[in-house]
Amino acid sequence: SNHLKDAFLTKIVEDEDTVTFIFDTTWDYDFILKCEKKSLKHNLAVDEHSFLYCANFDFQNDTIIIDFEMHTSDGTKTAHLETKNASFTINTHDLEKDLFNDLGLL
Repeated sequence: SNHLKDAFLTKIVEDEDTVTFIFDTTWDYDFILKCEKKSLKHNLAVDEHSFLYCANFDFQNDTIIIDFEMHTSDGTKTAHLETKNASFTINTHDLEKDLFNDLGLL
């Protein structure tokens, strides 16, 4: 998919070489984007009132470009992230345990 829908940016973690963005989605998983700092451009910030929607991923010349619509406490704005050399991780929220509970197997 080239689309991230309905998420909260919960944390931005920086070290010497990378910046990691952690998104908590409304679909029971965390989407984690780890970017090389030297090629990263963005205007994202953690705001407890911000809600991201309609994040479209575009891939151009080895660059990932993500444009978001973001609801914040100050209104709606466009957010932007552009990077090279990025990795993605998806962590589920106890999906297997929840599934087994729903099926009555635990």
